[in-house]
Amino acid sequence: MSGAEKREGGNRCAECGGHIKTDDIRGETYCEECGQVYEENLFAEGTGMSVIGDGAEQKAQHGPKKTFLRHDQGQSTYIGLDKRDNHGGSIDRRSAGRLRKTQNRAMFDSNDKLYAGALIRLSKYGTDIGVPKDTKEAVGYFLKQVRNGGMLRGRDYDDVIAGLYYLMCRKHGIPRTLDRIAEGCGRTRRSVGRTVMWLQRMENRELAKEFQIPPPQPEKFIPYLCSELKLSVNAQHEITKVLSAGREKGMTEGSGKSPVTLAAAAVYVGGILAKEVRTQREIAEVSDTTEVTIRNTYKLYTKALGIELFEE
Repeated sequence: MSGAEKREGGNRCAECGGHIKTDDIRGETYCEECGQVYEENLFAEGTGMSVIGDGAEQKAQHGPKKTFLRHDQGQSTYIGLDKRDNHGGSIDRRSAGRLRKTQNRAMFDSNDKLYAGALIRLSKYGTDIGVPKDTKEAVGYFLKQVRNGGMLRGRDYDDVIAGLYYLMCRKHGIPRTLDRIAEGCGRTRRSVGRTVMWLQRMENRELAKEFQIPPPQPEKFIPYLCSELKLSVNAQHEITKVLSAGREKGMTEGSGKSPVTLAAAAVYVGGILAKEVRTQREIAEVSDTTEVTIRNTYKLYTKALGIELFEE
């Protein structure tokens, strides 16, 4: 729907009558009730303030918001496919094509081409893994820092991107296993694990400190596992109780068991207690673990709770 149709109806949505709101960050105009988008890719116009000494300098700020998902941070001029200039006059197709080709060549140097391609894959991998845009931006920011520090020599861009996704998912509290990230980025678990260790031990100690992120708690994985296994809120409550009982007995992420393993075993025990049984194979497929691992770990929980589970 065009902006003209929106203006005819004032500040009310033509579909549901809801209030129309403009989001300056996303650059779009939408209805708060039904989500109908009226305008998008809007320019952000405003003034930025930078204080110099006792006075202040006003800086005009136009164009889209900066993003680390583009090699130029989204600030380069883009010549589209429209055959009209800024004043509405027509442009010859061949002339527009030459301008577009010249602009595209000017945007990249020999070093930027690989980097720009890596950022395109970065966005795709983030979508496949299922992470929000702020996590993608964080990965793009740290990839730029690593590249500017000259530490990518001999490293594969995709390995570094996968390692950064693993660390940023930890930092942002997003439950993603190493196997899930390796699969989403088209890498092996071993190569991603080695890259994570390299990032945490790199020569740039200031940057390496940013990657010293503790492993997530098993509770972070519970909502994701329950959603994938279609377990009820009651079952999730029982699973949380199982995790709490195990934590009191010393079954934590620092006891030699990975957080996702502890969460998967707790889901198995809690599901049985809540009368919503899920097989070890089903849980193993969702949590990227093995049936043997779940079988060995859930027995520690039953011992901590002082109960016995009779499998059929």
